[in-house]
Amino acid sequence: MSLIPETQMALMRERKQFEKAFDQRNWSDVCEQEKQLVSAVNEAFTDSEKDLGLLLKEMKTVVAVYRELLDVCVTTTEHKLAELDSVRS
Repeated sequence: MSLIPETQMALMRERKQFEKAFDQRNWSDVCEQEKQLVSAVNEAFTDSEKDLGLLLKEMKTVVAVYRELLDVCVTTTEHKLAELDSVRS
């Protein structure tokens, strides 16, 4: 049985906290957690003991969360622009 390096466990924890803040639409926490997540990504990638396969799998999950965040931002922006257009009309 192989052990998961601590840096990768930390990355998983930070990603889960980022997801939690995002799911709750707590934007100040999202900003703070995003900083922690980026730091955890950097630490996991520079860890000489990293499990590259597991790390890449986790990064796919991280990217999926960011994709969902971007989708929400685009949708929200589109709605706000539509509101502005209706007010101007």
